[in-house]
Amino acid sequence: MANNKTLDFSSYNFTNEDVVLLDTNIWLFLSPPPSSPKKHFVTKYTRACKNILTAKSKIIFDRTVLGEYMNRYCRIEWKAYQKKNSVELEFKEYRNLPDFQPVAESAAKFASQFIVRSRFVEWQLDQETLGSMLSTFSKGHADWSDLLLIDVCQRSNAMLVTDDTDFASAPVTILTCNPVLLNSFHH
Repeated sequence: MANNKTLDFSSYNFTNEDVVLLDTNIWLFLSPPPSSPKKHFVTKYTRACKNILTAKSKIIFDRTVLGEYMNRYCRIEWKAYQKKNSVELEFKEYRNLPDFQPVAESAAKFASQFIVRSRFVEWQLDQETLGSMLSTFSKGHADWSDLLLIDVCQRSNAMLVTDDTDFASAPVTILTCNPVLLNSFHH
């Protein structure tokens, strides 16, 4: 199914009626792990997110985004730890090290900050929606978490803020600064 529309996040004029769901990659840009590589385009997302707050638009999140954020944050630091210390550890081994506690504390602190600025949305998948999503997933062209986020956006009438090109054909409105996503819709 084709995307409703893709808009430039950096120039979008937000209103207090807008509802947005920030994809995990956006939360990781706004509150990155210390070892995350700095990306030159993050400033555009930071400025645009300030516009959301200024307009008093509604920011929503769900358990998928929260879980992905916590896991990716910690796994970025786990990979950095292995590289810095020239060791190979399973992630569960790393979690049991004293070095992991400050990482977990930092991830939880950042997550708490975006929980305060956002509204948690609870959702339940009915059999029909779940079957449709499983069918889409089984074709091998979709990430399961992405399908869940699309469903949340559709149920909440929310726009999705993302930098992820996997959402190029999502049936929701996309807000992005990613030129690949923006250019793919200017036929």
